[in-house]
Amino acid sequence: MQTIRISGLEDGRRALAAGGPARVALPVDAGGAAWAAEIARLLRAEFPDALAGVCADCGDSAGAALAALREGLTEIGFDGPAEIAAKLEAAGARIVRD
Repeated sequence: MQTIRISGLEDGRRALAAGGPARVALPVDAGGAAWAAEIARLLRAEFPDALAGVCADCGDSAGAALAALREGLTEIGFDGPAEIAAKLEAAGARIVRD
């Protein structure tokens, strides 16, 4: 399954309308965890068959990853230290590494 990096709602709509099942990666630092969660909610509602998953791309920010988890986003792109990744996983995250 392909992962498509998107920068917002319209970008996600274009990407999902163009092709079949894909996971999207949203940069949490672009608008915050609540913003990313709302975009995920809207895309799931509009493209239930095309959206295979949403990854909250948090870079190396443990704070952004925790905020994404609080917003209900469990697939977390995290490039920080392995010991922090393990703690995030213990809190319910599924860590995705590039």
